[in-house]
Amino acid sequence: MARSFDVRDPEGGSLGATLEGWGWTVNVSDRARRYLSRLPPAVSGSGGHAATFKAACYLVRFGLDRDTAGTLLMEWNAGCQPPWSPRELAHKLNEAFRLEKPDPEFAEIKEVVGPIGPTPTSEFQVRPLARPSVQAVEFSRPHFDRLARRGPELTFPGWRQWLWERSAVRPDCMTPGSFLARLYRPGERVVVLTKCDTSKIPAKIVEIRDAGTDQLTEFTRGHDAGVWFLAQPVDGGWHDDGDGGKSCRNGSAVTAWRYVVLESDTVAPADWLRLLVTLPLRLSAVYTSGGRSVHALVRLDAASKEAWDAQVRPLKPAFKMIGADPGALSAVRLTRLPGCWRGEKGDVQRLLYLNPDPTDVPILDAPMRETREAFLARMRTSHPRWNSDWRAEA
Repeated sequence: MARSFDVRDPEGGSLGATLEGWGWTVNVSDRARRYLSRLPPAVSGSGGHAATFKAACYLVRFGLDRDTAGTLLMEWNAGCQPPWSPRELAHKLNEAFRLEKPDPEFAEIKEVVGPIGPTPTSEFQVRPLARPSVQAVEFSRPHFDRLARRGPELTFPGWRQWLWERSAVRPDCMTPGSFLARLYRPGERVVVLTKCDTSKIPAKIVEIRDAGTDQLTEFTRGHDAGVWFLAQPVDGGWHDDGDGGKSCRNGSAVTAWRYVVLESDTVAPADWLRLLVTLPLRLSAVYTSGGRSVHALVRLDAASKEAWDAQVRPLKPAFKMIGADPGALSAVRLTRLPGCWRGEKGDVQRLLYLNPDPTDVPILDAPMRETREAFLARMRTSHPRWNSDWRAEA
């Protein structure tokens, strides 16, 4: 099921709404709610069926998931004369999802003025509110500090232990292959590359299996620039790239629009982690690039490329303001594969945190799973050879 993709500030407000002078909000559901508030209510005997179906279609075009769309339609329904029953609303919403599709441009509508026409696609006017382009926005250290202030102030080695203690899966037990097997379903395929600039030929297309997934040990060493993987799963086929060639990693090859990649070359790794753990994002994995940045894989589960764009595109300026690379916020994105050595930097692309089934509870607010000290004590008890005194006790 698709989820809304939003960032809230520490006071609970939408990130975009806190940026003074912007005059807009980055939350798609907030925009959809405001849009519906400008539509006339459905009135029985005066085209009420068409008005309600039209409202449902607008919600689909905003790229919302069914649960969120249903909640907003119920809110709007309160003003109808008389209100529709939940069953009637569910029927209209199902029809809207069958006939309409998300529209990235529609999701950026800010305010409706003038008459609303008989169809969801015509005869209405839009007056956009002022908002900056990605190019016009710069990193704001004060804004970053305000959002990150709840996070612990740790050195990078301290972060490794802090995240280890909260990781659903022990990151130091993962190989490149087992890492991918935790994030992708059996039968799905993942593209792995050792060159990401102009190479369209992957080093490998990995097929995920329940057990026995290739551990990709050949990628752990010997690649000077490191190793990448495509964040979205693919079908393994070759598709037209629009330039007369073929590609196995373009949008036509993608089978699920599951992830968003967040990374920053602007903010120091320890500071970037301090921000990430405070945000209510569905963080599936956090890992280093083997260089100066930290990547985060955020679970989105968009229904389509259009839905992915509709949820992510409006956030690019806001994320750039807090140090994220807006270029990384693309639907078909390569990211570093943990567990592989990056020879040119002399360091490993290190997995710090792994949670295959994340929630939107910030890592900072999630319970600690086990301290490292408790883990070591347990291992000494269950594995006597871990105990330095085992010979004397025998």
